[in-house]
Amino acid sequence: MPAVVVGVYVMLRHGVSPAVIVLQAVAAILAGWMGARVARLPPDKVLAWAPALAAGGLLCGFLTLVSPGLDDVHRWWVLGPLRVHASSLLAPLVLLGTAVLFDAGRPLAAAGVVLLMQALHLIQPDAAQATAFGAASLVLLILSPGAPLLRWGLGSVVLLSIALAWARPDPLLPVPHVEGIVRLAAEAGMLWGVAALASLALIPLGLALVGGRGWSRASPLARRVTAGLAMYLGLQALTPAFGHFPVPVLGFGVSPLIGTWLSLGFVGALGPRQPPLS
Repeated sequence: MPAVVVGVYVMLRHGVSPAVIVLQAVAAILAGWMGARVARLPPDKVLAWAPALAAGGLLCGFLTLVSPGLDDVHRWWVLGPLRVHASSLLAPLVLLGTAVLFDAGRPLAAAGVVLLMQALHLIQPDAAQATAFGAASLVLLILSPGAPLLRWGLGSVVLLSIALAWARPDPLLPVPHVEGIVRLAAEAGMLWGVAALASLALIPLGLALVGGRGWSRASPLARRVTAGLAMYLGLQALTPAFGHFPVPVLGFGVSPLIGTWLSLGFVGALGPRQPPLS
């Protein structure tokens, strides 16, 4: 929520359309509600649905390739005047399903999910999501049981896919209140620039704190999911420093808000339940 508050203030300060600001605020509230609902789900229900969520996420992700693109870039679903960034919404679902498949002793299926998602990021192209998702999948691969040959083989292909994604040129220019929100915050004053960076750092930290609650009592799968999603959210927030990529939560964007809160919800649902207050 600090990132949302700082981002909305910066948008107001720089005269961004009120419709954009209202949409960001409403999306933040709805995403928080969704995350809270997911966190209350029984763990067995979350785990049972995880592979199907991953498969559905992949299918929906590839639908971006048939949507109208911008300069041959296909990262969004087009819903009227709104462009929804698919990967930042779907990646947490796919990562959860990947972790469950590894845990269930189906490493080839998990590897197939990871490779298909990285193929999508290469085709779109989306170097930021390829990096964040690829690094998170490597965390799951390292922490999950599996054959050494699969670890080295899949790990090498994932690293190659990240390198190839960065090698592809990105023709799109940045939108100030999306990709350039940190610069706008700095222009509002040094304090706001520091607050913007600090609020971004709080996103993976907040997920780690949720997952760290009762860490010693958490299942190995819950720990792997927490580590993978924390890596994903951290790199998603860091990659805009190296290219024209959307700044999650702080900048305008409905999908990163939902994806971030879903990540928190998954970690909360899989973690040990807290005793009720007396």
